[in-house]
Amino acid sequence: MKLKTLLGVTVAVCALFTAAGSQAQNVTEIGATNLLQDFSLLMNTPEGRQVLAQNLATAIATNNNATGAERAQALYDNTIAALIGSTQNGMLVTDALGSKLKTAFEATNTLSPDYRSTTFSPAFQSMMSQATGLSMAAADVSKDFYARGAAHGHPVSGIALPSGGQYSIYDLAYQPDPAHANASGNSRPVQVAPDQMQNFAGQDYFGNQTDAASAAWSTISTSPAFPSGHSAFGFSSTLLLATMLPERYQQLMARGSEYGNSRVVLGVHYPLDVIGARIQSTYTLAQMLNNNPDYTGLATTSLFGQPMTTADDFQTLWATARDDLRTMLEQECGASIATCIAESETDRFSDSDANDAAYQYRLTYGMDTVGDTTLAAVVPEGAEVLIASRFPYMTTAQLREVLASTELQSGHVLDDGSGWARLDLYTAAGGFGAFDQDVDVTLTRMDGGFSASDEWSNDITGSGGLTLRGNGTLELSGDNSYSGATHVAGGTLNVSGSVTSATTVQDGARIGGTGQTGDLTVASGGTLAPGNSIGTLSVDGDLTLAEGAIYQVEADAAGNSDRVDVTGTASLNGGVFALASDGDYAIATDYRILTAAGGISGAFASSDVDSAFLDTSLTYGAHDVTLRFDRNDTAFRQAATSRNGRATADAIEALGAGHEVFDALVFSDARTAGESFDQLSGEIHASVAGAMTEMAANIDSAVRDRIGEATGDQQAAATHAAQMGAGQIWWQAYGNWAETDGGEVSDRSRSSGGTLVGYDAEAENGWRGGFFAGFGSGSVSLDDQHARAEIDSYHLGVYGGTRQGALGLRFGASHTLNKLETQRRATWADRTETLTADYDAQTTRLFGEANWQMQTSQGQFTPFAAFEHVSLNSDSFTEKGGDAALHSDGLDMNTTFTTLGLRAERAVKPGSILRGELGWQHAFGDIDPMAAVAFGGGEAFDVAGAPIAKDAAILRGALDMALTDDARVSVGYAGQFGDGASDQSLTADLRVRF
Repeated sequence: MKLKTLLGVTVAVCALFTAAGSQAQNVTEIGATNLLQDFSLLMNTPEGRQVLAQNLATAIATNNNATGAERAQALYDNTIAALIGSTQNGMLVTDALGSKLKTAFEATNTLSPDYRSTTFSPAFQSMMSQATGLSMAAADVSKDFYARGAAHGHPVSGIALPSGGQYSIYDLAYQPDPAHANASGNSRPVQVAPDQMQNFAGQDYFGNQTDAASAAWSTISTSPAFPSGHSAFGFSSTLLLATMLPERYQQLMARGSEYGNSRVVLGVHYPLDVIGARIQSTYTLAQMLNNNPDYTGLATTSLFGQPMTTADDFQTLWATARDDLRTMLEQECGASIATCIAESETDRFSDSDANDAAYQYRLTYGMDTVGDTTLAAVVPEGAEVLIASRFPYMTTAQLREVLASTELQSGHVLDDGSGWARLDLYTAAGGFGAFDQDVDVTLTRMDGGFSASDEWSNDITGSGGLTLRGNGTLELSGDNSYSGATHVAGGTLNVSGSVTSATTVQDGARIGGTGQTGDLTVASGGTLAPGNSIGTLSVDGDLTLAEGAIYQVEADAAGNSDRVDVTGTASLNGGVFALASDGDYAIATDYRILTAAGGISGAFASSDVDSAFLDTSLTYGAHDVTLRFDRNDTAFRQAATSRNGRATADAIEALGAGHEVFDALVFSDARTAGESFDQLSGEIHASVAGAMTEMAANIDSAVRDRIGEATGDQQAAATHAAQMGAGQIWWQAYGNWAETDGGEVSDRSRSSGGTLVGYDAEAENGWRGGFFAGFGSGSVSLDDQHARAEIDSYHLGVYGGTRQGALGLRFGASHTLNKLETQRRATWADRTETLTADYDAQTTRLFGEANWQMQTSQGQFTPFAAFEHVSLNSDSFTEKGGDAALHSDGLDMNTTFTTLGLRAERAVKPGSILRGELGWQHAFGDIDPMAAVAFGGGEAFDVAGAPIAKDAAILRGALDMALTDDARVSVGYAGQFGDGASDQSLTADLRVRF
């Protein structure tokens, strides 16, 4: 497809975009075309002719000397189908977003070789289509006009050459061979110097093999060179994206510049064509974003018939498109925009110095000036809208000052005096270039984004000064030589570059960084915190700390610390020394925290170092101040607030210096240390041992019920049973939940459930015996410890019983294999670790019961006495996940429970039985679960878990009802209540006989 035809397609797109008629659109095209009138005058002066000579020479040199990567990028960018599709979604240039955002963008947008595309948002598609369409249409009108005085073969009213202007300047200057010249005028470089242009091969956007001659040279026979329509797309699409994603503003501007330069690499455009496209695209997008009445139409349908969002104005449409874009990117990336950018891979836009150098060169391509270079800055009306999202906290006047202080000098080619040719948006995105008057800005943390934290990277000059207010953070990373004073009235000023003027930090404000300031004064309540993490701030002059000023220092275990180096004198005047709360330090190590070549006067009035276990000392020399830490006499256990905390504190103290856990905690304040000892105790392991001991009662209770049913103690069935030969096979579900008040240890909650299956048969003399097996699962949680254990249990046991008149006997033995997975999140000192362990534990149980059954007119009453012994032991285990991991040689518990109680059963109506049980249970033996654990390289220490209730009341009840002759339903409740402990369960059961 011929390029002229494709540009015709683009014009058709633009025609569709203007609902208000062609006149409004033409006004914008006319304005954009008139910006380039000076192009027609270049043959009239020696300076102009010199620039034209440089223009051709630069085009040839750029083509001949392009790197392999530049040539590959030029063929990739030239892909016509991808270009047309990208006019709706900008996909060709989204590699400037960084790898993660680019991947997110590609997940919801497409390009295809048939010139079609999909776009995630109608609003975004509409905004991108109209921005690129208007810029490319303006370039198309300008091409024809400056070549032959017509647009698409027809004169255009409102556009005229200036006095002395000429058409087809390139052909006048370069005199191309008629056999190669462009049929419409303003011949391209490859048409002017075909023998000097190099063809090269590569792949297009879709991976097809191509070359410059077939993909680009063959498409330009009737399309004039000036300005570049492709470049208009590149500049307008990247600038639009930059306003929506200001976090990548400079990278996107660099991509637009690269896209334009690729046309020069291909040999189909000159530098002036790219410069002209940049000027026009900047102008047209500004008109749209300002709702310029010259362009107010909004399309409802795209070139391919797809519906597009409309709005009352472009500002509303832009805001909707921006919100849609940012929401989509964050959803697809799975994180905030800032996080996705930070986690992106290194690419060709990661080198800011290289981006800056390339962009600055392509603003003029090094060509000579043609006019007065001393004219004052000119900021076009409305141009500030192009950087408003980059600096949301600035006033309109400040935005215009940023543009004025960063623009190009006057006199460059195509500078018509309007200011559009002089705008340097890449540099403007780095903040002010000069303070021509005092600048006062407020950054507010809660507003987020650049309003909360920003960086000005330019080298700021001028006679004005800076005042920072609010509670946000501003970083100055350039070499700043402005002469006005710097006032930090609020928030944080980080100086990573340099500031030569005098700086004052007021009450509540803060200064830091690793750069250099002039004279520095910190008022009472102000904070000097050198470094960004650990680093050195230099003061070229004198440092003055007022009484009550805070000097905050961070240090590490390797002997490094923050420092201020002063070339003049340092006056401390009773300031406050403060140690940053996070970080590990070194004991018996000297940290030099301040030096002053001109000497030190005064001293700190106090030291705000909140460490429970260290003494700090400050030593003053003639030219420096040194900080030192030494261990004091306060034992770790003095900060502990619980039984387990004290045991853990003793164990950590015994580890001594050099162990990660000791070294981290020795610098803690008392509150942090006390909380850390509890978190590090590994209490979950003791608590889970107690929980497994208690959970044994679920199994034994179900088996005792089965014995009672099988030996006739109960009038209604308690389990599911079916005849199998001479005996019965039965099955029963169990489950419960329980909570225990830990007292001095953590509260514990647990739950469990499972199924038992057994078989029993009659023996001799009225005895009945059997066996059972089962499976269950459970969990144990200590919420305030962020700890949890998951348990899978496998049961096997035997049982028996008899009814000899009024006397009933029940007994049994069982064994359970428990497979545990524990996890706890330990937050201690300045870190958090997730510690896990997998191990097995076994519980062996013996139980017995004797009861005496009495039948009365009111029902059946059965007093009983029972005992149960539970023995638990576990394998050894070692946690994984961090420095605080614990090891244990295993857990052991032996606990006995005795119960005295009364059961009762009564028929409440035919076929329905009401059962109840009251009892008192007493536990002895190991009722305070203990676990012997040890830190790596340390001695074992005992931690306790939530206790087993020594005495508890037991309450059980159930209603068993016949629904039909073959169906019964049963609902029941069981509870156990001790001092600070409760264990409860509900049951519901339906039994049908077929």
